[in-house]
Amino acid sequence: MSLDDDGTVPVIFSTGNEPLLEEISLDNYEGRIGQLHTQLHWGWGNVAAAMRLAADHYEQSPAAHPAFVIVQVGDEPWDKPAFRALLQNSADLDVFWIFVGFGRGKLAYYKNLNAASSAGFTNVAFYEVGKNPEAVPDDKFYAALVDAFGAWLNR
Repeated sequence: MSLDDDGTVPVIFSTGNEPLLEEISLDNYEGRIGQLHTQLHWGWGNVAAAMRLAADHYEQSPAAHPAFVIVQVGDEPWDKPAFRALLQNSADLDVFWIFVGFGRGKLAYYKNLNAASSAGFTNVAFYEVGKNPEAVPDDKFYAALVDAFGAWLNR
């Protein structure tokens, strides 16, 4: 399975109310994430705003394949109605969301997404890496992400 269509990866940082979108490419990837981290105000992020930006970016792109969106989360979304609406509205966009939970925050809302297909969220999965994400072997981590996406593609 190839996940690349143009040699770039749109990366969205959810910091405060205004998320930041950066295109990371083969020409500017080295150290870029770390550099961006130093320029951003960290704290409570607006997950729904970041998701909206991701969906808008995908809709405006010339992409001919489904979008695979990985969302790193550390606590429950504080904007649950907007979050839920975005999941419902993106079901027909050919966008797959996988939420990767880490840290010590509350993640029950995201954990319930794995059982949410009965609520119409068939384009969503959750994978928890726990309090020590570095302890998860790379092959296990990437397999979990790709397997969830592959299962959705083969629906």
